[in-house]
Amino acid sequence: MGDYLWLQDQIIELHKAAVKGNLNDFKSLINQKGIILARDQIGFTPLHKATLYRHTELVDFIASNHPETLDARDHVIHFNSFYLFNSFKIRISFAFLQSKG
Repeated sequence: MGDYLWLQDQIIELHKAAVKGNLNDFKSLINQKGIILARDQIGFTPLHKATLYRHTELVDFIASNHPETLDARDHVIHFNSFYLFNSFKIRISFAFLQSKG
């Protein structure tokens, strides 16, 4: 039972690191096979959260080193690519608006 609780705590910390965008903390928590695909209560993986919070360095790290996460779906059946695309559109729109003053 102790190992299960330890793993559960590690998953929670992994998701917190994804929300904060802390790459070093995130890397230190990926020491279990498959933990990168661990979901929260609504089905988000750490990549979903890193994308939603626009932590591009962390998104790049996860996508490059753990390509299996790109096909992960949330509970609404959205792939990570849905969030990546929408985040990209928001960044482009924001840059366009900034360029217009």
